[in-house]
Amino acid sequence: MNKRLLSIAAAAALILASCGSKPVQVTNEMKTEKNPSVSEGGKPVLKVAVLGSLPPAFHDSLNVPNDVKIETVNYSEGVDDNVPDKTDTIRTNIDMELISGNIPDLFILPPVYARIFADHGLAADLYGYMDRYGGISREDFLPNMLEGMTVDGKLPALVQTVYIKTAAAKTKFVPKEYENWTPQQAMEFYGKAKDIDKEMSFMGEERSWDKSLMSRYFLTRSAAGCIDLSAHTCDFFSGSFISSLDFCVSHKPADTYNTLDEDIDLSGLTDKQLVFPFVINGFNEQYGGDTYGALNGEDITFVGYPSDDSCGAYVFSNGDMMGITSVCSSEEKAWKITQYWLKWQKKLEKYMIDGTRGVPVLKEALDRDYRRPEDYKNSINADIYRINGNNSFEAVKITQEYKDMLYDYLFRVEFHPYQPDEFMNMIFEEADYVVEGERTPEQCASILQDRITTFLSEKS
Repeated sequence: MNKRLLSIAAAAALILASCGSKPVQVTNEMKTEKNPSVSEGGKPVLKVAVLGSLPPAFHDSLNVPNDVKIETVNYSEGVDDNVPDKTDTIRTNIDMELISGNIPDLFILPPVYARIFADHGLAADLYGYMDRYGGISREDFLPNMLEGMTVDGKLPALVQTVYIKTAAAKTKFVPKEYENWTPQQAMEFYGKAKDIDKEMSFMGEERSWDKSLMSRYFLTRSAAGCIDLSAHTCDFFSGSFISSLDFCVSHKPADTYNTLDEDIDLSGLTDKQLVFPFVINGFNEQYGGDTYGALNGEDITFVGYPSDDSCGAYVFSNGDMMGITSVCSSEEKAWKITQYWLKWQKKLEKYMIDGTRGVPVLKEALDRDYRRPEDYKNSINADIYRINGNNSFEAVKITQEYKDMLYDYLFRVEFHPYQPDEFMNMIFEEADYVVEGERTPEQCASILQDRITTFLSEKS
C-alpha cells in the first residue's frame, strides 16, 4: 500500500474515533521526506503553524529577519471559539493534517498542541541545531528551564518566558528546610499556626470569599502528579490527592467573612498569616513587592504548592512553544527564525508596569531585568512599598542580599511545559462538589479516574 493510501486510511480511522465509536490506536506511516524548497523573490518560504496569527515578535518590522518569507498555517481557522470541545477540535485538525502529510516547517503553538508534533515524531531535536548551526547554546539557558523543555534527551520545542505560581512563608515560622513542602508537612504547619498565634490563619482563608481557596492550594500540584501524559495513564488513588482533599473539607472555613478591625495595625498582619501565595510574572517590581514589600523585608521560605515529588512551584509557559519539524525545507533559516523569536522581548516602557513579560528562560534576558535601572517603573531596583506601623505606605529599596535570594530561587523551580493543565479545570470542578459536601473525596477520585482515563485513552 503506498503512502497516500496509508494516509487516507489513517485519516479515516481517526474520523471514526472522533465520532464516538470505540477509540482505536491509529497506526500510520508518517511523512519522512523533506518539504520541497520554495522561494519567492529570492527568499525561501517557510510554512509556520499557528493558532490565529503570528505572535508579536513577527510584527516587529525593524527587527524580524527579512531574508525569509513566512506563510502561516492556521489550525484554528473555522473553529468556533464558543464550542465546548474547541481544544479537541483543534487537536483533531492538527492530527488530520499531519497524518495526511501536510506538515509545516515550523510550529508556534500552545504546549497542548506543540506536544502533538513530538508525539508523532515530527519535532526536530533542537540540540542538533545548536550543534550544527551555532548561535544560542545550552549554556545560554537557565539550566532548570532547559531541563524542563527536554524530553527523553531531546529538545522538541522552546518557550520564551514562564509564569511561576508559588507561595512563601516567613522563615521564622517555617524553616528553610521546608522549601517545596509536602502536603503532609503543610497540614502539620496548618495545625501549628494557631499555636504560634491564636489569631493566625493558614493563608487568609478566613478573610476570603473564595471557599475553594484551600483546595486549589493543596490540589494544584498533588493533582497534576496523578496524571502521566507520556504513558497516557492516571492514578488518583495513590499519593496525597485523597488525603489533601479530605483535609480541605475538614478545615473548610466558616461561611462568614471576617472583616478587619479599622483600628488594627496593618503592618502586623503579615504575622497573622502563615502562607502567602503569589505569581512571579517577571523579575520586576511586583516580585519584590510580593516578597520584600508584603512580608516587611523578613527572610522567607519558598514553601511552594504542596507536592509529593517536591516540585513545589507551578511553572507554566507564558504563551506558545516554538519548534522546527523534522521535514523542514530550510533548516538553517528556520533555526535563525527560532533564535530571533526566543530572544525577542516586547519593548518595556519606562514608566509603565507590565506584568505580561514573564520570567525569561535565557540568562541574558533575565540579567537585563536584574540590572534594570531604578527609574524604570517596574524594575526590581525601584522603590518597593510596604505598610509601616502608622498604617501608611513607605518606600524602601530592596537589599542586594534579598534581591540575590529572589534571583537564585528562579534557578531552583522545576518547569514542566507539557504538564496536564488542560485537566485542572476538570479536577477543580469535581473537587468543588466535595468541598460543598455533595461527594466524598473517594467518589471524586473515582470520577476523575474514569473521566481522565477515558480522555487519555482516546488521545493515545
